[in-house]
Amino acid sequence: MGPGQRLVHPAHGPGVVLRVLDGGARLLVAFPSRNNVPWLVRAAELPEAGPAATPAAAAEALSPADARAALEALRLGVVPRVGLGALTVGREAERARIGGLLEAGRGALAVIGPYGAGKSQLLEIARADAIARGWAVAGLSFDAIERPPTHPLRLYAALMADLRVPGSAQPGLLPLLRQLGPRPALLGGPLTHRWLSAALWASCRAEGSLPEAAPARGLAGEEGALSADLIDFVEARSHHDPGALAARLHRAGYRGPRPLGLPDYRTFGQIMAHLLSGLAAWCAAAGHQGLLLLLDEAESAARLPPLARAFAADVLRYLALAALPAEALPFSAEGLRAGGHPAHQAVPACAFPGPPLALIAASTPDPGVEDALAHAIPEDMWLRLPLLGPKHLPALAARVGALAAAARPGPPPPAGLEPALTQAVLRAYAAGQVQTPREAARLLVEAWDLWRWRPALLPRALGLPPGALDADPVTPT
Repeated sequence: MGPGQRLVHPAHGPGVVLRVLDGGARLLVAFPSRNNVPWLVRAAELPEAGPAATPAAAAEALSPADARAALEALRLGVVPRVGLGALTVGREAERARIGGLLEAGRGALAVIGPYGAGKSQLLEIARADAIARGWAVAGLSFDAIERPPTHPLRLYAALMADLRVPGSAQPGLLPLLRQLGPRPALLGGPLTHRWLSAALWASCRAEGSLPEAAPARGLAGEEGALSADLIDFVEARSHHDPGALAARLHRAGYRGPRPLGLPDYRTFGQIMAHLLSGLAAWCAAAGHQGLLLLLDEAESAARLPPLARAFAADVLRYLALAALPAEALPFSAEGLRAGGHPAHQAVPACAFPGPPLALIAASTPDPGVEDALAHAIPEDMWLRLPLLGPKHLPALAARVGALAAAARPGPPPPAGLEPALTQAVLRAYAAGQVQTPREAARLLVEAWDLWRWRPALLPRALGLPPGALDADPVTPT
């Protein structure tokens, strides 16, 4: 049971899970019968789960709009953000590895697989599984221009823009700060953080929750402006003058550690790791399991010149330094580059001992990238992702068919359509016309589109005689 899953309560009727609490013992659910106001229920109140869901049952759990969105993503060749549970086949062992990482509470995985093997889809599955287990999640795809692996601050800004904490649909740092409130451990205690504590103090002052603060004033006035500027600064969305921010904090009464500047140096990996490891510890302080980082398309580092590749490798090593215990590291931490002024260089990569930080990095096979990964993440923490073969295509065809039926409910298709589509995709695979599950799914979606809108053309497209699929299509809605 996880966020987004539909259920039926004996008293309240159908509902959608918003959040899983206490390891699944309690659920926060939105029931239409209660105007979708979040309602706390015990898992024991729900009917016992029956047999494993069929592809049709999994697809029916989606709304028609979500099913159509998933089909459109498949048509475009991208990973759907909804409906992954209704589409994924043949990845049980890989999901178990990810589950083990999350159960451990800290660690790393390197996912290596050829193009089209489903690396991005596996990361999205990891995202959904982590959120269901109570983890905060942030992810990014490396990009040579906007998110180059050589510029830690840009990577950190992208992660903060994607950050989701359990219990909030709003991205970024502010939801976590509101969940934490003015806790002494975070504002002068053992979890005081050079950057995060200043942002928390300003946020609490703006909302009037500090003991010495005036009554709540929302985010208006100087308190609100200071809070907004601090959050922008700590999220690396803007480059405020750190000296001016520190002066404003001091005038407002803040006496904690002064936040240092965050310039975009390529040798700033330790500051990125310090910020993210501190964020992970604060997520745990808020009652969450920790922070999961998802890094996709790490192979982009292979296109960099040698010196830039070395900087990119250092960024990955700093993240591994924060996510792994010292005895598991395949490198010496003393050899890493530390950037910035002496004050920056003195900041440790790990903000607090043993932060609940987990890391999954995905890449297509490349000798240079794999060498960098081997010097950051031990090879026993690698997950080789093979292409799914023809034995998985019938299950994929059944799931795409169930998704198409859920997208536009109506009369069922002719009985021979799904077997014909399965045989067609198997023939296409044997002929080399499709080589990956992504390509097979796109072919299947296009075939369902053809049956719905131009049914007379479908038999010929499938290599069948005219009239072989003699049935009326679903009436478009």
